[in-house]
Amino acid sequence: MPSAIGHLSRFVALLIMLAAGTVGAHDAHVNEAPWLACEQRQLGNACSYTNSSHDLYRGTCQSMQEHLFCVRNQPIEKASAGGGAGLLTAWTALILGGLIAGYGALRRAT
Repeated sequence: MPSAIGHLSRFVALLIMLAAGTVGAHDAHVNEAPWLACEQRQLGNACSYTNSSHDLYRGTCQSMQEHLFCVRNQPIEKASAGGGAGLLTAWTALILGGLIAGYGALRRAT
């Protein structure tokens, strides 16, 4: 018969894998928006672009790999207050809830 610890560890591993897939710290740099923002500009010109969450990035065109790239030099203007942070908070609550429930089940089983 499988132990409560085995079930708990598989459950925690699954939650961690799911939560890790939602974090995109460098989301703005894996798409082409920073490159496209400087396509018709010159070195040092002001530029801006948005990421997949519609956050606004403002900066200046800088040379990178023989092309111009928009490098942020101002704070990110979030599209909606807490949009991405809310999702991360929800995942954190889900993980903690699972850990607490699993710990309770483990204590009852022993």
